[in-house]
Amino acid sequence: MKYCTKCGAQNQDDALFCISCGNKFETPLNQSPSNNTNTNFGQYQSTPPNQNYLGQGVQNQQQNQGQNQSYQPFNLDNMFSNDFETSKTLILIAFIFSIIVMVLFFFSFVSDIINAISISASYAASGIPTPYTVGLFYAYGLVYIIMFVVTVIVFLRVKRIYDLLKAGNTLQALQMNTVTWAVIAIIFSGLITGIMMLLARNYMEKVVRH
Repeated sequence: MKYCTKCGAQNQDDALFCISCGNKFETPLNQSPSNNTNTNFGQYQSTPPNQNYLGQGVQNQQQNQGQNQSYQPFNLDNMFSNDFETSKTLILIAFIFSIIVMVLFFFSFVSDIINAISISASYAASGIPTPYTVGLFYAYGLVYIIMFVVTVIVFLRVKRIYDLLKAGNTLQALQMNTVTWAVIAIIFSGLITGIMMLLARNYMEKVVRH
């Protein structure tokens, strides 16, 4: 305890002013001003943060994250709708490639027949017997015309399947798109045509089961 030199009142040792008369006490020389600084710093550090402000910041951050993320609910109808569109696209690809192969067989047939006729005419004009190798051109032409006819049949069937899918008749399209016809398409209309038919059949089965 210390006493005021002016009024003699008793005060605490750390008091700066007299509680009775308000007289200012002299600061001892051994008191370091840094103590007050440390004390104030400790008081500042011990002050609890504004919990409401922090809670509001976290809540706003969560709301912003929720707005930035877009969630699409699972829809079974959308999934099978995609399967239907995929099967229709695959059949369209098979349809296009069947046309390409059909045109190639037709031009191969015409080319072989023209070559056979041209060679036979050349030998006949020279008075030389036509060699038997010319018959190979006719044989190739016969093979090409058979391939062409089968390819036309495959083309018409694929076109029918595609028309049924466009009309939404998946069941009847599946009944026409059999594995047997896919194998025939692989042999006569090319590998791509047959594989597209097989893949389309898989998607059509999913749609029909649904």
